[in-house]
Amino acid sequence: MKRIGLVFGLVVSSLWGVVFSAHGFNVMDDKLFITGYVQNQSSYRMADGADELVSSENRLQVEMDANLHSQVKVHGVFRGIYDAIYDLRHESDRWGTNYAGSRDKLSTEYKIRELYMDATLGRCDFRVGKQQVVWGETDGLRLMDLINPLDMRRQFITRDWEDIRIPQLIAKAIYGIDPMRNAFFELLWNPGDLERDEVYFDTTMSDDYKSPWTIANSQSLEAIKPLRQAGLVRMKEKDTSELNADESEFGARFGMELGGWFFTLNYWQGFSKSPVLDGDLTVLEPMFLGSGPPPSLPVNLEYKYPREKVSGFTFNKATGLWVWRGEFATYWNKHYNTIDTSPVLGLPNISMVDETLQSSMLGFDYKRFIKWLNPEKMFFISGQAFHNHIFNYDDKLRSGPYSQKPREDSVALTFLANTGYHMDRICPEVLVVYDIGTTGWYIKPRVEFKYGEHWRPEIGGLVFTGDEYELPFGAYDHNDEIYFRLRYQF
Repeated sequence: MKRIGLVFGLVVSSLWGVVFSAHGFNVMDDKLFITGYVQNQSSYRMADGADELVSSENRLQVEMDANLHSQVKVHGVFRGIYDAIYDLRHESDRWGTNYAGSRDKLSTEYKIRELYMDATLGRCDFRVGKQQVVWGETDGLRLMDLINPLDMRRQFITRDWEDIRIPQLIAKAIYGIDPMRNAFFELLWNPGDLERDEVYFDTTMSDDYKSPWTIANSQSLEAIKPLRQAGLVRMKEKDTSELNADESEFGARFGMELGGWFFTLNYWQGFSKSPVLDGDLTVLEPMFLGSGPPPSLPVNLEYKYPREKVSGFTFNKATGLWVWRGEFATYWNKHYNTIDTSPVLGLPNISMVDETLQSSMLGFDYKRFIKWLNPEKMFFISGQAFHNHIFNYDDKLRSGPYSQKPREDSVALTFLANTGYHMDRICPEVLVVYDIGTTGWYIKPRVEFKYGEHWRPEIGGLVFTGDEYELPFGAYDHNDEIYFRLRYQF
């Protein structure tokens, strides 16, 4: 019935789009403005020997803005998703064997993504409710944009950040200090609405939850599976479905323009968005060796999301057709795992440690004509260099949730270029992200077509290369796809 309801909603929204313009419509004497879109995005995977359709995602998104008062507004976003691939391919032996278990998690989604109120009182702007908070802007990889976790269950991090950030209940206040210098002070408070990155579907390490975008665990975690399946080990994770004021998150940001440069200073204290494991399985050894009494079973391995503190700053400066920008963030207590394997049976003792992680990005944006490629419009070109350094590095460090070995220093480069043809009716773009340390990269070329006010077809692709055991991109070495998206705006 849920799928039928969503399909009905998609049809109704399409009919609305015929009647109203692509810029939405007003009701209640222009106090309520509604807009949105309906779309289908289908992806075809080109893997070695396993070419297949892996998604047929239908989406309805409705956005609402209500003017309650000259100084008070309400904004809401509803999104419904129905991925028909689980019905189209449910009789496929391969699909049923590999991916049917993720049906409940991925085939349908109905939620109010955002619902918040904006209010202005003198120099103070307030926003309270379920929202996305964006600090810094980067392409392809995130740095200071760290407040909202990501939903990476569909096509990993290759979608627009706005689409895959997970909104949270946050109270935000911005005080305008000096409008002439664009100076402001911002405070954030999350009263305990904790959300986490969504990458894989079940922390029990069960194969029943695999999807076309599941990442394989490391060999050290794979060795735990037989123990879990035998009931000797239990995977635990804290329930955060209820608000808990003791688990509040908060942050502050100061921004100001000075001498043509715009700076921000940032501080955030919250909880890690990705987990680390904690637990000792070597206590099982006496039972296997018959040298002692058995431990209390099952032995718990717990996924934890520790509190972390981050400070940093950003800057940007426009000089002619160039914009120079940078972001720097210091994780003062970034959490990692260390794994000590017993020499007898190879069982792991997994513990948590925290180290200081320094992350930085330097980038530029540039506009210029390349006449032989496009005589009618400039190209927008953006490049970025990312660097991460772990202080007091230990070769035993592993990063969650897949227990991968991080590098002491890692460097990644990104390149983005786009332009428009025929009065911006045809808009090609290409994004390249290259991880130098793992020699892994992904490319996302796409072309959006704009027909009138309503139709926005898009065709694109995802190409991944790298060692299949290396994150972030090598794990998707066999996930190359082409996709076609048909969007109708209303």
